[in-house]
Amino acid sequence: MNPTPAATIVMPFLNEEAALKHLLSTTPADFALVLVDNGSSDASRRLVLDSSAVLLDHDRFREVGACIELGVARAQTDVVCVMDCDATVDMSDTRQLLRPVLTNEADFVVGTRASHSAGWTLAHRASSRVRDSLTRRVVPDWPFVDLGSARAFRRSAIDWSRAFNTRFGWNLDFTVQALESLSPDRIASVELPFHRRLGPSHISGSIAGALTAMVDQSRVLRLAQQRTKVARHESHNKSIALV
Repeated sequence: MNPTPAATIVMPFLNEEAALKHLLSTTPADFALVLVDNGSSDASRRLVLDSSAVLLDHDRFREVGACIELGVARAQTDVVCVMDCDATVDMSDTRQLLRPVLTNEADFVVGTRASHSAGWTLAHRASSRVRDSLTRRVVPDWPFVDLGSARAFRRSAIDWSRAFNTRFGWNLDFTVQALESLSPDRIASVELPFHRRLGPSHISGSIAGALTAMVDQSRVLRLAQQRTKVARHESHNKSIALV
């Protein structure tokens, strides 16, 4: 009988043959792997089928967030890591990301990109700076110096009844809502090396992908701002009622 894995790594993918060859061969033996195909036409599916990973399908194009949620729902463990399937985060570094959750020091951890990383280009830095600046206007207590693509969390600590962005805004939405619902001392960040991706990008590598990401993230921040206004209004009304 195989021992229960320590954590489950979830990755959505779309034509990531080059990255999967590397990732599948370097996954830690004590971690389970759930991969969600978003309509691949290359050899990605065959590589996953030939591995010990669980393969799921989600056919609605560009619904990265929906792919992630599908994978998380099938995770074998309460502790989960979500990351891009492009090898920008090395499998050997997932243990460092997951450690605060596995040792019960945190319930939600963001993997920030190390500033010296070869894969963190000027374009990445510029877009990150703009997004983080806009996010801080909506979330004043935003604690992260960067918002990488990798997350580690405890499923039982997250409210899954709340709707998350189903496309490219999922990571930002998930992080903002975690900040809204969890105690600050249960949230952490871990700096990770950020490598050059293996294969072309489906977001920054195309105009359509980049625009979709911008629209999705703007929608996430707009909804977060609305929730903040509602919370302030309810708090104000409670204060008046107590007087």
